[in-house]
Amino acid sequence: MKKIKILISILLASWIYAGEVSAQCNNCNMYAADPKQPWKRSLLYIDEVSMVIKPAGKFYHLDLYMTYHVTDPQIFTEYDSLEIVHYFGISKYAAITDSWLWVGDVIMQADIVDRYTAFNVYEGIVNRRKDPSVLYKYNDKNYEFRIFPLPAKESRRVKLSFLVPSNDKDQIDLPLGIFNDSHPTPKINLYLYEKDSQQMPVLSNGVEFSEGIHPEYGAYKKAILNAGQYDPSDGEHSGVNFHVEQSDGHLFLSAVKDAGENNSGVFQLSVNPSRLMGLDTLEKNKIVFVLDYHLGNSLFSKAEIITALKTQIRSMVKEGDYFRILYNQLIAREVTQDWLGFEDLEKLDSLMAEIDLGNTSLIGSLLYEAYDRVRDEKDGILFILSSDGNVVSPGEAQLLKDELISQLGILRQTFIVDFAVYNANIQSTFYNGTFYYGNELLYKILSTNTKGRFAAMKFESQKYKIYNLLEEMNNSIVDSGFDFVDYEIKPVGGISYDVYPIKQGNRTIQVGKYIGELPFELEIKAIYKDSLIYNTYYVSDEGLKKDISVYRQCQAMAKILDLEGTYSSGNEHLFSLVQTSISNRVLSKYTAFLALEPGIQEPCFNCEDESISTVNVTYHDLDEIILSACPNPFINRVNIKIKGVYNATDVEKTELIDLTGRGIPLVLNWTHVEDGLSADFDDSNLQSGMYLLRITIKGKVYVLKLIKV
Repeated sequence: MKKIKILISILLASWIYAGEVSAQCNNCNMYAADPKQPWKRSLLYIDEVSMVIKPAGKFYHLDLYMTYHVTDPQIFTEYDSLEIVHYFGISKYAAITDSWLWVGDVIMQADIVDRYTAFNVYEGIVNRRKDPSVLYKYNDKNYEFRIFPLPAKESRRVKLSFLVPSNDKDQIDLPLGIFNDSHPTPKINLYLYEKDSQQMPVLSNGVEFSEGIHPEYGAYKKAILNAGQYDPSDGEHSGVNFHVEQSDGHLFLSAVKDAGENNSGVFQLSVNPSRLMGLDTLEKNKIVFVLDYHLGNSLFSKAEIITALKTQIRSMVKEGDYFRILYNQLIAREVTQDWLGFEDLEKLDSLMAEIDLGNTSLIGSLLYEAYDRVRDEKDGILFILSSDGNVVSPGEAQLLKDELISQLGILRQTFIVDFAVYNANIQSTFYNGTFYYGNELLYKILSTNTKGRFAAMKFESQKYKIYNLLEEMNNSIVDSGFDFVDYEIKPVGGISYDVYPIKQGNRTIQVGKYIGELPFELEIKAIYKDSLIYNTYYVSDEGLKKDISVYRQCQAMAKILDLEGTYSSGNEHLFSLVQTSISNRVLSKYTAFLALEPGIQEPCFNCEDESISTVNVTYHDLDEIILSACPNPFINRVNIKIKGVYNATDVEKTELIDLTGRGIPLVLNWTHVEDGLSADFDDSNLQSGMYLLRITIKGKVYVLKLIKV
């Protein structure tokens, strides 16, 4: 009964708070304000940004380090304390798995608690003007991050960790939309350490990686994304894809066992069923590509949209397929009068060089001509790119669909990408409780009635988004042939359980737990184009480097996404969601990350800051400055050695930081040794516990953990 009461209170508080946050986020942005004097307000900017990327099977673990600053510090006094309020978005297929807050030089790793508790604790501490941070998730993509205090003349440093599953090309879009409201847009330092992966990292925008060595964490590869090399302006994506080179395959297994457990572990099984079973080559399609261009209603020049169509034709047409190309001029025109084949892709550039696009949409005529070309083709498909600028009423949309059917008898499967850009205030029609823009209602009717799909750019301002839409549509074409796909996963001598899918394009990543041994047996049953297909495959582990805690988080992330997407009024459903979130440190809609000040919460002395920038050792070799202590742990006496420093006057400051974050100044007598400086530290009055030794050398800070027993 007690557990149910707690669940009900959490649920009610979450509903109330979600409503409050949604109301606040009508104009999501980033700012700093005094909670007690809200007229004291300033915009913020973010800098000192580093992202450390770690492959985890078919996921990537990302540590994002960043520092907040007040944009207009001159309008405040040094006594003003502000609260950072940052609303941001990330992909619905990403999860946040950690939050750190720096209090001085001490790292406070956030606890994950139910949101009701986090809200009350945070607000109470802010009222006492102390040091907390809190991070909420309130729908599939949107988050709220609050930090207090931010002295107006100073800055606050944080780290957020993400889990992002890769798509069917093993890529992720870097989650840099978080910088949408930072002006200026920050430079991003990307790092991949060899200890995490020896595979070659690749960025889609062509920025190359260089090599370096960190004195504590070893060799790494680094790339710098300057402000103009990524686009965070949609508040979610960056337009820059990242991946590490790896073997290409349609079936991938990565499993890791719990140490000391009874033959159990967690796994990732990546499956592309259409390619694995050869289904993408079974059908020989006849595809009509339609390009309908309205000059005043598009971000794209004629050359740019023709290039986008060529990209789609090359990615969509496979051996055995035939295709035609229609486009708008004063009338509907065609590139050739006959069907083109797969071999004609070699001359696609010269064929499409003859296209002379018009300036005014002819969507009605083009639809009629295109449907007519495939009227007698059972495997006929229409793929339409249009920027038509008309606002089609519900009656007109239905009338045009009925007229096409009456003239042609049947409409073949239709996929539509609408690349028009609309004014949300005037170019819409309201129908059945929903606003539709431009031809959106017509496209929905046509694609729904033909078992196709449509997608629209609508109010997007980024040109690269057209390629995201084309890729999604291309993936969905094979997908649309599946009425049903089922996977049964069996390790040798055991079972798989708690399995949840994450679908990206044509690929599904099944993540779950298992008891048993390798290899896994995979049975796939699918209904494709009304035919039942059944097959069995055996797959062994890929042998990649694994961190079981991250693999557990991957499984928890998929489970949380599934539970959050499934409506249930039952307490057990909510309890499972909250329990999964808290026990695996994966943020959900009903939990929060809460970091408090030292003394209330224990500092994290095991947290490894891999951002490099905080200790300014980017260009240091392993043979240069190295800080060491012996013995460590120590009883009363410990020897401190600084390798690579030969002048004691270069050591500007030395201090110990205890569990409360309190700094204890040290005066050490440095002596010269063969490879640097050495000093003995002896303090029998020091209490047992963990400490940070912090030494500043020529303005650069070096930190070492010490343990007194």
